Amino acid sequence: MTVGLASELGIGGVTEPWVADYHASTATLEGIAGIDAALAPTIERAGERMPLRTELVTTGFFESLRPRLQLGRGLGAPDHRLDSELVVVISDEVWRRHFDRADDIIGSQVELAFTIMTGYPGSPTNNTPEPTYEDVIQSYRIVGVMSPSMRGTFERQGRTALWMAYERVAPAVASPGVARSWNSVGRLADGATLATVQTELDSRYPSERTRELGMMNPFTSTRLTAVEGVVPSPGMLRDGKRQVGLFLAGTVLLAIVAACNASLFLLSRAPGRRRELGIRVSIGATSKRLARQLVSEASLLVVVATALGFLISLWLAVSLRELSVFQDVRWRDLSPLDWRVLGTLIGLTALLGVLVSLAPMLGLRRQGIAAAARTMSTRAGWGQRTAGTAQVCIAAVVSAVATAFVWQLVVFATADRGFSLEDLNVVRIITFRDQALGRPERNALRQHRREAVGALPGVRSVALASQVPGEELRITRAGPEAFPNLELPGGELWRAGFSIDADFPEMLGLQFVHGRAFDPADTNPVIVNETMARTLWGRPDVVGELYRGRDVIVGVLKDVSFGHPSRPIPPMSFVPVDLVYDLLVLSEHTPAELRSLLQQKIDAGELDMEIESVERLEDVWNAQFAADRARIQMSATAALLVVLLAAFGFYGTQRYLVNAGRREYAIRAAIGAGPAALGRLVLSRGLALSLPGIALGSLLAYTAVAWLRGDFVTAEVSSLGVAAVITLAMLVLVLSATWGPSVQARGTAPAPLLREE
Repeated sequence: MTVGLASELGIGGVTEPWVADYHASTATLEGIAGIDAALAPTIERAGERMPLRTELVTTGFFESLRPRLQLGRGLGAPDHRLDSELVVVISDEVWRRHFDRADDIIGSQVELAFTIMTGYPGSPTNNTPEPTYEDVIQSYRIVGVMSPSMRGTFERQGRTALWMAYERVAPAVASPGVARSWNSVGRLADGATLATVQTELDSRYPSERTRELGMMNPFTSTRLTAVEGVVPSPGMLRDGKRQVGLFLAGTVLLAIVAACNASLFLLSRAPGRRRELGIRVSIGATSKRLARQLVSEASLLVVVATALGFLISLWLAVSLRELSVFQDVRWRDLSPLDWRVLGTLIGLTALLGVLVSLAPMLGLRRQGIAAAARTMSTRAGWGQRTAGTAQVCIAAVVSAVATAFVWQLVVFATADRGFSLEDLNVVRIITFRDQALGRPERNALRQHRREAVGALPGVRSVALASQVPGEELRITRAGPEAFPNLELPGGELWRAGFSIDADFPEMLGLQFVHGRAFDPADTNPVIVNETMARTLWGRPDVVGELYRGRDVIVGVLKDVSFGHPSRPIPPMSFVPVDLVYDLLVLSEHTPAELRSLLQQKIDAGELDMEIESVERLEDVWNAQFAADRARIQMSATAALLVVLLAAFGFYGTQRYLVNAGRREYAIRAAIGAGPAALGRLVLSRGLALSLPGIALGSLLAYTAVAWLRGDFVTAEVSSLGVAAVITLAMLVLVLSATWGPSVQARGTAPAPLLREE
């Protein structure tokens, strides 16, 4: 089981105090452990220090998760005591790469270096204007080697190299003023279920209790959620399941429409085959023989179509996993060729074959040639009315979902972002080695990079920032110790922190509602957004106020969403850039051209930096809408197929009725009805047949969009507006599907038909 906070910003997690509290008191789990993968100590090999991704785990990790080991043991309860020896479990990859798979690895020592922050600016232990860091080297005894299959608790977050007891490492690596966010995994106790775990969480941890344990976050749900399996974020799993559920619902609706469609088409051939079947009955064919013939025809159609569909599904099974809407889903390996999938497919094919052949069997009556000749008009039966209504309703619902997603994307694309990304490129550089330099050296290197890039031909200006619009916001929690001069609402502050230079606001066109940008003469300046100002001081004009005890606010920026527009704007703070940053380059060059120019400077020794990537900032911004576009692709494809099938099915129904009533149309034409009158008659009957489906479909379309609002689409998408669009679209669909049969009726020639009858 995984337990966490469902997150709107993808930052779900719990705190270590909560893990300890629940581990000691739970009655529904054998135990629960916390995992924090934010640490990366370095190991020295070949004269170079290499970072190793580490999972800090609490007591109970190896007992609850039970990961496979190939050598040694895991971390037991004694290893988590503060007076215990420092021990570590390593991955198979570390054993191979750094220890050459030595047989005597268990019990050997490894030295790890931790770079820790000893104080943030303005803290009681740091009177400098920048964070202070210290390298701590510790020696660990290796007690176990993980199995090669164990690449990390949450492999999507990266491969894990080391597993350490958090309680032993915490005193050395804890950063002042920064709260850690933990993933937590437990194992069900005997007799417990997901429902009993959720009930226990709800009763034991109300909002007041979660606040005491440091988990009150205005940007996430305060309700703890339990889910089955090991997942990086319960909130992301919930979203992934809803996406799969939405896709499966569309698939089922599409299958229903396909079954109705095939049935109606087979039924539409009945009038033309009436003479054939009547002759067969006259010469002695039994009902069972006719049934076998029709079932065989329908089954052949279904089997051939299923085989073609299965071949397409082999491609679809791969394509679905690559959709960005499912990028955070951890898929289980299951092939369409798996016996369970094939067994389900065969069963559904058999059921579909029966359903498809059922409608013609019920629609065709055993009658002789004389009885058939006396048939003058055929009205739609209950089966045809039901199938037609179902098709129109389903087409309306699926089309409404697709329309809602398109509407939302248009809202996002046309909304005022509050900043400009035109001709902006982001150059991501690797600044890891810059941390070893002193502050004057870092400042000089940063200024040199800015000037060298700014001097490139075609480059108009350069700015620096630790994060750019479109990237996932890094929300961190700060307690009252970080703001000694303020009383924080709820006792803590959740905010997004940025490092920028003085040119960043102007380059993006950000608006100051109060104050100004940074100035070289400023001492400890900070810029905040309107939300931050109102959260801490209750008003927007806070220029001159102290932030974090000693930082002076010099400007207040107008609120803009640097992340997805559907998410709330958090409090934001901006400080002068120092350690980690990217280059924002205003230029008409393409990313490839800009990278080539930069690499030429680097190769010539005129520019000291290592490029990770160069991208258009517009592409970075648009990338966060990939999930929205994927939903549109899925829903629009399903809607297109459903609408086409519904149109063909409705066309088949009208064609059947025109063929079955051709004697009626011949008689009407013989007594003076013109082609226009016959065409109008068919159109009016088609509309009358479709009106129940259109009315019910419009209501269901409204209901579907209302259900989507909040979870899948924003409030800007109007349920009533979508329903109105769908109603009009269904009318067009029905008229289009009825037009062909009406043209057929208009061309009725009474003399040949009456002679034949």
